[in-house]
Amino acid sequence: MMHLEQIFPTTIYMNVCPIDVTECINFLGQVELAETSDEVIENYGYRSKDSYILNNNECTPLRNWLVECVDEYAKEILGYQVEGMGITQSWLSIKRTGQKHVAHAHPNSVVSGVFYFEDGDTPIVFTNHDHDFFKITRDPEIAPWNNYTIYPKGLGVILFPSHLEHEVIVNDNKDRYSLSFNTLPLGGFGSEGDLTHIDYSRIIAKKQ
Repeated sequence: MMHLEQIFPTTIYMNVCPIDVTECINFLGQVELAETSDEVIENYGYRSKDSYILNNNECTPLRNWLVECVDEYAKEILGYQVEGMGITQSWLSIKRTGQKHVAHAHPNSVVSGVFYFEDGDTPIVFTNHDHDFFKITRDPEIAPWNNYTIYPKGLGVILFPSHLEHEVIVNDNKDRYSLSFNTLPLGGFGSEGDLTHIDYSRIIAKKQ
């Protein structure tokens, strides 16, 4: 008898913020947007001028909770043996009606995340590319496992490995607000013995 089994699953983390982050939400709703080209807006929507938005004091409670989530995901779910995780860049993302965010991944990041302001009908879609050697079209109704769709939940966060490709389909609803961010391990990572070690405190430059 035939038996099918899914292997090498990718675990995505989801949680809902249990604390009051009203001050941060209000602050994010008033930040200055980056000036960019029509082509960028068409493919990515709008984003905040400040790409370290969580560094602002108004966002401290939300930032602390997000770091706790990333620590839990990285250390207890993914099993990464790291000192802890820290948020690098973070930015507000807005999709007006008719806008989308083309498929992409997040280089120079280990775990990426998206925090949503409210429930929404425009999802984020994850795609697992198996890089077929033979380019044979696959019927998504028969083999749908390379796509996964998640709809925004108010004050909810989604965490995922940064290499995982994702996109936002065309927004046919009201303005869609979210907060995206990237992370790296604190202290460093890799193996000194294998010559793959990154220790931020020991990176050197030319001496004057």
